[in-house]
Amino acid sequence: MQQDITTYILIALGVLLILNVGIIVYLFLTNKRISIFFKKGDKDLESFLKTQIQAIENNRRSFVSCQDQIDYLKGIAQISFQKVGLVRFNPFQSMGSDQSFCLALLNQDNDGFIITSHFGRDFNRIYLKSVAKGRSDYSLAKEEQEAVQKAMEFVKEKDDNQKQGILNIKVGQDNNKENNPNGRSGK
Repeated sequence: MQQDITTYILIALGVLLILNVGIIVYLFLTNKRISIFFKKGDKDLESFLKTQIQAIENNRRSFVSCQDQIDYLKGIAQISFQKVGLVRFNPFQSMGSDQSFCLALLNQDNDGFIITSHFGRDFNRIYLKSVAKGRSDYSLAKEEQEAVQKAMEFVKEKDDNQKQGILNIKVGQDNNKENNPNGRSGK
């Protein structure tokens, strides 16, 4: 009977030894997984979590700051010139190339101005006309009207082309083909 009790005790000790080795292996693997979360200076989970919470709060503040800057830039973009229309032409029969131009600069609401430059042999005259909602209080030459029209279509073209990865600004030189039959601008 003494021998039976000794056998049971040895079996129990063997089972406990196996369980102990299993627990040690489990703790070692768990410690290894947890240790990847700690930086060199962190000694416990609480300090690690405090560090991470502080980093998250800093990132949140940075995100809010970036969002405020984006909103500010959107506001500026709405009143900035976004639309461009350029038409080159030759207003004088005696000149050999399209050195005169109309440049329309408009914002999102089609407000802005047109700069027209008439280049002659002995002079260069520059005119400025205001534009509100795509219209001017001043009479516009056909080249100026074309520049305004191109400017109002500019953003739509730009958006369509950016979807395709293209940005193409058209320069109108077709106004005086009868004066320049070969189609070259004489630059």
